[in-house]
Amino acid sequence: MLDPDGNTDPSYKRDKMYVFDNVFDETFDTKAVFSHTMLPLLDNVLNGYNATLFAYGMTGAGKTHTLFGEIDPDSLGVRRSGLIFLTLEELFRKTQSSTYGEYEFSVKISYLEIYNEQVRDLLRGDDQNLMILEDPLRGVFVSDLTETSVTNESQIMQLIMTGNSRRIMASTAANVFSSRSHAIVQVLIERKEKTAGIKGTVLQSKLSLID
Repeated sequence: MLDPDGNTDPSYKRDKMYVFDNVFDETFDTKAVFSHTMLPLLDNVLNGYNATLFAYGMTGAGKTHTLFGEIDPDSLGVRRSGLIFLTLEELFRKTQSSTYGEYEFSVKISYLEIYNEQVRDLLRGDDQNLMILEDPLRGVFVSDLTETSVTNESQIMQLIMTGNSRRIMASTAANVFSSRSHAIVQVLIERKEKTAGIKGTVLQSKLSLID
């Protein structure tokens, strides 16, 4: 790659080298990408660490399709799962497995959209512009953002589909379900020991899924 460094004279351009953990070509399907990227992160999330899935690229590159899968433009139902649904399915499977049998988990979801510098709560369904704040303890957060408790992946997927129906969308030549906004699904997780009582340690983590 070349870095012009603000100078249009080719003789001043400098080569820049980048290193990637993985590069996936057209032979990799969504499940293979999930296995190499999100699957190794889920145990960290359940052990109190934050994690982020960030789809970045130009319009029409396939970000929304990769994250949400193949979506019916009429019903917004999922025909084929994307990374978000594969991740949430595996997350709940892990919380119910024997590996974490000594813990109980509380899971909440929020879903927000950023469009034209306006922040909207997609689970509430109104047009109120929410504020982004910074707190010494909580870090950066959105005030008055809905956090809905869920107990399985079916509930969380239904909430995401409801949020998708409220997003700013427009069709393109490549995709009839094309986002025109930035959207963030936040999965908030609390873990505590089943036998710890009211004084037990509570681990908190956040999984951010960004389109």
